[in-house]
Amino acid sequence: MVYSIAGSLPAAVPRREPVHYHSYLTPLLHRRFARSCAITIIACYVESFLIGNKSNIFWACFPLSWTGVRCLCLFLLGSFPVLILRISQLHLDTRAYASAFHGVRRLLGSFSTYTAVCVYVISSMTVTLSYLYSSGDDAQLHMITEARSYERPRLNERFLYILFLALYTGMIQGINHIREDKGRVVLSSSSLSPQEAIKLHYLDALKHMSSSTMVACLSGPIVYLPLRPLIWENALILARTFYWLNRSTVLPNFPIGPGLFFRSVLITFLTCGLVEVSHLAFASHFSYDHLSAGKCLIEKSSDPNGTLLTGLRSTKSPLTRTLAFRELRYIANSRPDRRRDIFIDVNRQPKNAWEQILQECLQTLREVESRLSELSPFRLAQSLDAPQQSPLTELDFPPPIPIGKANILVSTSNAKSHKFLDSLQSNLRLMQLKL
Repeated sequence: MVYSIAGSLPAAVPRREPVHYHSYLTPLLHRRFARSCAITIIACYVESFLIGNKSNIFWACFPLSWTGVRCLCLFLLGSFPVLILRISQLHLDTRAYASAFHGVRRLLGSFSTYTAVCVYVISSMTVTLSYLYSSGDDAQLHMITEARSYERPRLNERFLYILFLALYTGMIQGINHIREDKGRVVLSSSSLSPQEAIKLHYLDALKHMSSSTMVACLSGPIVYLPLRPLIWENALILARTFYWLNRSTVLPNFPIGPGLFFRSVLITFLTCGLVEVSHLAFASHFSYDHLSAGKCLIEKSSDPNGTLLTGLRSTKSPLTRTLAFRELRYIANSRPDRRRDIFIDVNRQPKNAWEQILQECLQTLREVESRLSELSPFRLAQSLDAPQQSPLTELDFPPPIPIGKANILVSTSNAKSHKFLDSLQSNLRLMQLKL
């Protein structure tokens, strides 16, 4: 009878596999990236309006005009490659090297270094060419200068210098990207919205724009001067394949004057500004507030604790694992309802939810301990090679303190008064005996 009843009972339904934490994190990061792109598009549109012809304000502001075309070019070739570079080189850890020489050697042999430099050069050249194409005849920045009616046109060295400065600015920005490790995302402990993060860091971005502009514009003429004959000769050979130019190969007068210098400052500032806005938009959306509309990501799952465990076990995706641990910290500090759900989830295999979370936290601590232990043999060998000294000889003992036999509980003034009273009493006794 018992066996028949047991056989008639339905079998326990196995627990379904929880949705991976990365499945909920990826759409959130995609939305953050799209919002970063939206901010950079606004910056590109503002720059397109500034460098365009403003004789007709309506067409200068209208999107379906040359302003919109320049904006699209600035975004696709100016700011969007910088955002893609940030995604491709995204990491959370700090890159440490044994020495400065070792670090330079590793960076010079890395493909990511040259990728970063090329991306910044393309961005700088895009902004510069957009400005040159939109400039009028009074700026004298076209490639060919019209000569008299009986002379052939000449190659414009002002145009060559602006292109050289764009290339030079892009190389400086690429080197700064590698030197400052811009690919690293520093996750902040504070919970700020992207708007609050932009308000907090826009002054730093403005200072960085100004410093990069001044460095490029002040050092550009100095670097251009020794390279000037080589640039002029090769540019002349290339231009003669497309234009019927003057046969003279003599260098013209040095083109850099006050007018060209101020124009170069403006172009470089626009270039650095577009790059810094891209960095600021990316950092403000990826470094702060990784919650989804103020809620935990795991609340979207039918099995929140299982989804959290999949994020904690994502050893192959450091960003996913780090954000899962940050969400666990948020639950431990601010969500008592979620903490209660973790503690009462005891019907999970092979262990209950709390024991599995504890196991993942302890495993992370063991990984840190193992990495530190890898350095201990080297440090131990260094300590063994060093000359050993007795610990007693290294200490400088102070001189011995003299110990007196006087009663320290009685002060000297009290002792003198007691001696005076004793002598007075003895004299009184003698006088009484004489009487």
